[in-house]
Amino acid sequence: MTDTEAGTLYSVDGDILRLEACEGLCPEFKKNAIIRKMGDGIPGMAAQLKKLVTMDISEFQASLFLI
Repeated sequence: MTDTEAGTLYSVDGDILRLEACEGLCPEFKKNAIIRKMGDGIPGMAAQLKKLVTMDISEFQASLFLI
C-alpha cells in the first residue's frame, strides 16, 4: 500500500504499543522496538494522532535499520 521497503505494525493497549509485525528492519531495531509508549517515536506519534505517519529514512545510515 505504501510502496516502502520496511515498516512496522503495532497494537495499542491503553498507553502501550506492542510490535505485532515488522518487515525489512534489522533484528537490533526489532529488539528495541517491541514495546513503545503512546507518543514515543513515529509509532507512538501515529497512535496518539490517530493518523498514518511515514518517514523517509534515506537520510539515515541504512545499516541502522534495514536488513
